[in-house]
Amino acid sequence: MFTLLVLRSYPQRRAPRSLLFLEINIYCIIFPSCHSTVNFCKSRELARMTQKTIADHPTILLAEDNELLRLMTSELLDDHGYTVVEAGSAEEALELMEKRKDIRLLFTDIQMPPGCDGLELAREVHNRWPKVLLVITSGQVQPNRADIADHGLFIRKPYLARDLLRKIDDLIEKDEKKTALQN
Repeated sequence: MFTLLVLRSYPQRRAPRSLLFLEINIYCIIFPSCHSTVNFCKSRELARMTQKTIADHPTILLAEDNELLRLMTSELLDDHGYTVVEAGSAEEALELMEKRKDIRLLFTDIQMPPGCDGLELAREVHNRWPKVLLVITSGQVQPNRADIADHGLFIRKPYLARDLLRKIDDLIEKDEKKTALQN
């Protein structure tokens, strides 16, 4: 009896746990006494991952002043397939918006250091880059619907990882459908 196990290397960062698990499942484990094979490609998640192209990995600008929360959220979004650009303040986020043309979505906390808060940042981004999607979060402030620019999405902290990812995925998918209908 033998087992074939192939692991992919990740040169600049550790392999995401979920990706590593799914990649291990791609490979067939062969037992001489077993006459059947298992088709692991029937997994919806695996199929979705293998069909993605670089264009399918939207860039998210994450503006969060809490460094630990920013790191954890960035890792979550990155593991889910998004390209993440991080900013520790609204001012830094605006600088990144000016430099980068690939940002598809702004995910910002409301309460940040003095200066521009997350709601002001979202309004400024909407005014200057109207195609950028907006997701706003806070654990202490519950903004009115009218306070959120461009009918952006509000997610209350603490949020579950699956809820955040589902809402962001849904928002991007809805925008893609809208854009496709306009073209």
